[in-house]
Amino acid sequence: MNRMKTWESERLGKFSASQIHRLLVSGKTKNRLFGDTALSYIYEIVAEMFTGESKASVSSRAIEWGSENEAEAIEAYREHTGRNVTYFGKENPVFFQIKDMPVGGSPDALIEDKRVIEIKCPYDSANHIENSIMTVEEFKQKRKEYYAQVQMLMIVTNVMTADFCSFDPRVINDAYRLSVLEVPFDKAFCDNMLMRIREAAMIRNDIYNRLIRREAA
Repeated sequence: MNRMKTWESERLGKFSASQIHRLLVSGKTKNRLFGDTALSYIYEIVAEMFTGESKASVSSRAIEWGSENEAEAIEAYREHTGRNVTYFGKENPVFFQIKDMPVGGSPDALIEDKRVIEIKCPYDSANHIENSIMTVEEFKQKRKEYYAQVQMLMIVTNVMTADFCSFDPRVINDAYRLSVLEVPFDKAFCDNMLMRIREAAMIRNDIYNRLIRREAA
């Protein structure tokens, strides 16, 4: 089994860092921990468990753009920071997991055991400009899905710092093509996220077992 197939197999039936923000959506009433967005995600995960296939991703020019420019972004990061980076590119993805919990994440790169790197290459250059001037608090409020993603990646890789990088090769001046925002581990945020993952895992297991019992009846 090649590295890509192994990576795909390891992810099946598990919540992932890139989508974990969906579990943070609460219901409209106080007694509902999860909203419809979160519940839809849980059903998707159960579907993976029964089909052995992940939900087909919707291809778009924006996704292709990000994929095409990620390696160049990593090189820009190396040059900008002088750090020794282990890059998990398209041919070498790694899924880091939490023991005894159905959740994990695939970082773009790691710096030894010190920090995780998440690269975004916005298709819209205006988003890159906005990314480039954000504070950590603004990042947390305006890029909620990415904030949750990097916090989850810090958990699964056991580090306390993440570099959120925005890269746009179209920027004329090299100095502004790459921005690096250092994001610290947010314990309160992560404690809440892990609580919700545990609850989501119980719902996932309950749905799975109900279907198994129905088939056996």
